[in-house]
Amino acid sequence: MSLAPELLKMRRAKPIHFAWSYDEEVSCLGGMELAEYARDHDVRAEGCIIGEPTGMTVVIAHKGTSHFWVRVRGKAAHSSFALTGESCNAIDYAQSSLRSCARLRRSTAGTAPGMTSRCRSQRCRRTSSVAATPRTPCPRSASSSSSFERFPTRLSPR
Repeated sequence: MSLAPELLKMRRAKPIHFAWSYDEEVSCLGGMELAEYARDHDVRAEGCIIGEPTGMTVVIAHKGTSHFWVRVRGKAAHSSFALTGESCNAIDYAQSSLRSCARLRRSTAGTAPGMTSRCRSQRCRRTSSVAATPRTPCPRSASSSSSFERFPTRLSPR
């Protein structure tokens, strides 16, 4: 952009097109609209400069993303059975899984602009639950805007 005045002074025989895209990290809508516009208006170029860190090589789909959810199931038992092998704390195994992901992150870490699923996290939220037995009222927070959700309790593992 900063060279636009200099390019105008060159009085080129062929036009120079400037194009910007948007929403490339999630939906690629900008790229699709740009391609459709170029096709519909017979815009042709002999070359291009793409503001991407690709080492000045033409690259298609050089990055990707996967979305997944993990559900960890344990074996419920009274806390007095914690060391007997009669129970399996799902939280312990979930934390172990997160530690494994953290180790992988060191070898795959990168940065990306914007706030998308491909970016390093700015915030994290961990949700825990407090389960009440069927005969015990569910505890309430002092704040009226937050409360505990009641989860069904099984007295014996499946």
